[in-house]
Amino acid sequence: MILVGQACTHPLITEVLGTDDCDAGLEEGDGFVEVIQNGDRAIMIITGYAPDDVVRAARFVKYFDEFAPLEGTHLFVREGDNPGMITVSDY
Repeated sequence: MILVGQACTHPLITEVLGTDDCDAGLEEGDGFVEVIQNGDRAIMIITGYAPDDVVRAARFVKYFDEFAPLEGTHLFVREGDNPGMITVSDY
């Protein structure tokens, strides 16, 4: 399952993250991608501090293979130094 949005507007993200806080504890400019195991299923959450940050995180997932190899289940996605560029760091 892939969930995209913010906890304050997406009830399933609220349920999985355990908060309805729009920024979900993130800082301005942070996008966030998390993969959570739920039994034999995985849930990917694509969220961010603000709607633009959610879009940036979703764009990262779309072009994931260009960033590989990455490890971990939690990744921050931030705007890079150049317009349209993004940087990725682990949790």
